[in-house]
Amino acid sequence: MENEIGIGFVGLGNMGNLMAGCILQSGYDLTIHDIRRDAGRNLEDQGAIWAENPREVAVRSDVVLTSLPGPKEVESVVLGKNGLQGIQLPYRPIRARERSYSGLSEFRGPQL
Repeated sequence: MENEIGIGFVGLGNMGNLMAGCILQSGYDLTIHDIRRDAGRNLEDQGAIWAENPREVAVRSDVVLTSLPGPKEVESVVLGKNGLQGIQLPYRPIRARERSYSGLSEFRGPQL
């Protein structure tokens, strides 16, 4: 590990996979998750660690980033079973980018 901060990434679609790959190439330990197991295989081949759910990503990370398509997916990742809600991170910068979903407003952390 080149950098001391462990980063977690949830949502490995077209955009998320590229962003997670850049983080990994920058020398950070990276823990990943997506609802599609095969979405992260290329990142695992480069050294990322697969987590079985978003909660496991958060437990293994100092910072968690998400790249999710909409409110339904954000709700599932944050508030669903094995979601991110209630996890205390050293840096607490989890931020859902979905601004139109008021149900998560109390969960939003500071911007990265």
